[in-house]
Amino acid sequence: TNKFAGVTSDISERGLAVLLERPEFIPYDTDVDLAVNYLDYHADVSARVFHVGQSESGWKYSFKITHMTEENKRTYFQIVFDREHTLPKFIHSGFVKDVAEIVNGQMKHSHVSNRKLPRVPLNKVIAAQDGRQIRVINYNYEYILLSGVFGGEALTLSCGSDIVIYCIPLSCKPIENATLCRIENWREAAENPKLREFLVG
Repeated sequence: TNKFAGVTSDISERGLAVLLERPEFIPYDTDVDLAVNYLDYHADVSARVFHVGQSESGWKYSFKITHMTEENKRTYFQIVFDREHTLPKFIHSGFVKDVAEIVNGQMKHSHVSNRKLPRVPLNKVIAAQDGRQIRVINYNYEYILLSGVFGGEALTLSCGSDIVIYCIPLSCKPIENATLCRIENWREAAENPKLREFLVG
C-alpha cells in the first residue's frame, strides 16, 4: 500500500483538504485511511476523495470523511476546534463552507468540479507499439489526451521497458486536433509506481 505525507490546508468536521507535492494516484471509489496529526493530537479517519485540483502550493486533494471511531472523532474534533481558535482563516475559508455544502448535498452541480484524479499536463512524446511517436498533452491516470485525431482506433503506448497502456478513443468529437482516450488498463497502470515515474517524473 502506498503512503503519502502531506499538509492539511483546510479542515472541518466533515472533511479536509491535503496538499501533496506530486500528483499521486489515490483511488476515488474506495475509502482510504488518513492519519491526521496536529501538535500532540492524532486521529485516524476513513475518507474518500471527492475533488483534486492543482494550486500554487502543490496538488490539493479534498476528502469527505466517511467513518471514524468515537475516540478518533473526539480527537479529530479537538484538532478542528484548536485550529479554529488559533488559525481561524482555515476554518472560515470558502473552501470549508463548500466542503460542508457538498457533503450535505446543498451545492448545485454547476458550481463544483467533479475531477477526482489529478490532471497532469505533460506535453511528452511516447512511442506507440506500432512505431509511431505520439504526443501526450495531459493525463489523469484514467484518461489521456493525445495530440492528433485517431477516430475509433485503439492505441497501445509503451511507457518504459515493461509497461504498456491500452488507449480507447472516446466517441466524442476531437477538440483542437486532439483525441481523448480512456485507458483500458488504467487501474493496473495507475498502481504501478514505474508508470508515474515515467510520465510524471
